Amino acid sequence: MPRKSSLPTVTQGIFQTPNNREIELEADWDDWQHWLKDAESFRYCPMSSEPAYTVRKEQGTRGQGSYWYGYRKQSGNLVKCYVGLDEGLSIENLELVAKQLTEKLKRKVTKSVSVTNSLVTDIGAVTKDDEIEKLQKENKKLHRQVKQLQRQLQIALGKPVA
Repeated sequence: MPRKSSLPTVTQGIFQTPNNREIELEADWDDWQHWLKDAESFRYCPMSSEPAYTVRKEQGTRGQGSYWYGYRKQSGNLVKCYVGLDEGLSIENLELVAKQLTEKLKRKVTKSVSVTNSLVTDIGAVTKDDEIEKLQKENKKLHRQVKQLQRQLQIALGKPVA
């Protein structure tokens, strides 16, 4: 079940304004554009089966206008996708962004699982094979040191070295 948002929301192509006025995005395009001029963010619930996402206005680089970006968070993974200028916030474009966010999350989660599996495999290999080899080398080194110390002790005691 989708979570309840405190943000103004677009559902089924209809925007519910904070003062409970409805704006149909396609039929009331001018009203929608007027609301967007002063808005900072809203929630978009796609008509498709894609999950809802937050749309935020951000200042462009070097003071050039404002741009809208879509954000979705899932299992601690946050993805961001460019939506466009005010004029680009059509139902068609918002639906497309919903799909793009889903794809980005899939890639991010797949990459994360792949890296985690790789690390687990590498750690397992180091723990098993490399550790045994390291211990065997250390064991040989200690045996050589013991023999050397035994010879030095025999020399110090004046006993013949074998």
